[in-house]
Amino acid sequence: MSSDSYILGLDIGGTKTAVVLGDRAGQVCHRDQFNTVAERGFEAVFEQLCVHTEKVRYWAEHMGRSPDCISVSIGGPLDVEQGIIYS
Repeated sequence: MSSDSYILGLDIGGTKTAVVLGDRAGQVCHRDQFNTVAERGFEAVFEQLCVHTEKVRYWAEHMGRSPDCISVSIGGPLDVEQGIIYS
């Protein structure tokens, strides 16, 4: 990855989800977020994630900052020994 490359970051949390575009220096260039309403079910949350990801990706391309890679963070309880994420 070159020094002028960009990363699309997804931070999926229990109360909010953020989609960001950042550079290699760790600076956030653009951010979009929404409330994570788990009670609506996986499909509804995933659909929102796709919509907001597309909004950030569109912004990035419009600004000439297309991401080279994606980073995903999903918080919540996990079992490291079993390799299971419960959320």
